[in-house]
Amino acid sequence: MSVIPRNDGTCPSCGKEVADDGIPSAATIVPRSSVDTCRNARLWAIGISCLVVSMVAAGVAWRWGVSEPASVPSNDESNGRTPSASDADGKNSLENHILTVQVHNEEKQPVANAKVWLFLTLDPRLQHKHRAFGTSAADGTISLSFPKVWLDTAQPPLSAYDIWVVQDGFAVTAQSISRPDLSNRSTKTVVLKKSGSPVVRILSPQDEPVAASVSLAEVSPSGLGVMSFLPEEVRRHATSRSGDVGRASLVGFPKDDRAGIRVESETYGTQIFNPEVMPDEIRLMPVGRIEGIVIGDHPEWIADIPVAVFTRSENSTAAIGESRVTSDKDGRFVIPAIAAGIVGFRMSVPPEWPVRPTWDENLRVVSGGIQTIRFRMERTVKLLGSVQTSGRPVPKLQVHILHGVDEELSEWATTNESGRFEASVLPGRVHFSAGFADGVVHYKIKEWSALDITVPATSPTFETPPLEVVPAQ
Repeated sequence: MSVIPRNDGTCPSCGKEVADDGIPSAATIVPRSSVDTCRNARLWAIGISCLVVSMVAAGVAWRWGVSEPASVPSNDESNGRTPSASDADGKNSLENHILTVQVHNEEKQPVANAKVWLFLTLDPRLQHKHRAFGTSAADGTISLSFPKVWLDTAQPPLSAYDIWVVQDGFAVTAQSISRPDLSNRSTKTVVLKKSGSPVVRILSPQDEPVAASVSLAEVSPSGLGVMSFLPEEVRRHATSRSGDVGRASLVGFPKDDRAGIRVESETYGTQIFNPEVMPDEIRLMPVGRIEGIVIGDHPEWIADIPVAVFTRSENSTAAIGESRVTSDKDGRFVIPAIAAGIVGFRMSVPPEWPVRPTWDENLRVVSGGIQTIRFRMERTVKLLGSVQTSGRPVPKLQVHILHGVDEELSEWATTNESGRFEASVLPGRVHFSAGFADGVVHYKIKEWSALDITVPATSPTFETPPLEVVPAQ
């Protein structure tokens, strides 16, 4: 049975039809997203959804992108402990908030001993997450304590609050929760469905059985028509081994709903499949090797840089390859095995740095070959702009800016009380989209002609024409 990635959808910002390349965009693979408005066919969409997005966790601690507002215990034994928090000034804040979750089965009976997580995803592409964890009591309830500062930290649509629940015999379940629901201390009910017990055979490109870890890669959160990828803490409870005969009994998979499949092996790296129906067997893609280097004028610009690399087959009927690495002190990194295909990247550097990475276009990994990749840290231009609606400034509005090679670099800026913003971008074409104002009202750019602007390299600053926005429907 063929395994064919999903390839449909609409842009949540404008409603136009878009095509998903089936390729993730850094840290957390993903469905299409409002932040990539109408451009998913050209961008590597790692599946960032409109409001709820969580990325496939890779075990890499991404250290940049968003400052950490809170410190939360990371081991499962954290249940019952109160996490500490830090406010914007770095001072300790002991004020916590409580979310009560009620876990039921489809017969509305309580489910005890279910593992329940609340995630605050600050930037899914970078896997920058905080979480609270607990286990449901005999009556199916669990009260999760989290720092109140979380409520002021999330910046939708880039960030999201997600509840994840795992229990033996049930499908892994995800459910989004809005900031108002979280703020109002309301009880959230999560209904678990019985899991299926599919058996899948993992084969090499030469039809030989492969010993690999096989896990659930993504599920569809209740109430959303998008797919959301499992955080690492959740995924390790939905993982099985195929063994030498290549057969794996999948854990936590839904019976009737579509679900992604993640296969990890030493020989074939990480490959992710998104079949329309559960296959009897999965044939892995042939792999190649990547040797990379980050080049910059200062040592700090090249060392310890997190790089997420994704590949896809040109015929869009095979697996997505995924790898996440960090450059060494000399800027070098190696990916021993990744699925052959077209290459896409996600990188992040501290927003205050005066540089951003560039790389060669149209890179491909070939089966059995070695692809050399060079990232060059180049100087940015300070982009200045303003946002208005009906001639009035729009304060506290998120502005999303895509720039760089194929406009794959991403910056977020928030307008001040005068509706003005600034960001560091590479010279060249930039693409704008709007998000939420004060986390409440969702806006979109009014004129399509204003979405794309070319920033010259001849000046250290560039002022864009005012962006006119209207409330999104």
